[in-house]
Amino acid sequence: EPGMPAAEHELWLALARRQIERLRPLVNRERAEDSARAKATLDQATAVANVAATTADPAKRTALEARRRDLLESVIEIYGERPHMADVVSRTKKLLSESQPAADSPLSPTP
Repeated sequence: EPGMPAAEHELWLALARRQIERLRPLVNRERAEDSARAKATLDQATAVANVAATTADPAKRTALEARRRDLLESVIEIYGERPHMADVVSRTKKLLSESQPAADSPLSPTP
């Protein structure tokens, strides 16, 4: 702030730095939890796709494919605005655009 004494300015900067350091572990934990939740959802989508691929019943296969789509869309909706999840969201959008993922599709988020 203009006209603020240098000592007061330094005090405010020190307080801001302490606050950042205090929040850093919480942010890191949230990022790790986001990655774990997204991975679990993507793993579930892969499992559903694998069952759908081996299901002879067309109605059941359609329902499983819809479930897979819902799971992928949920990842995009939940994590789409989180910059640290941009890579996962981008890969999920690609998977969603494919009709059937390959068995070896890299679904897991990278840390």
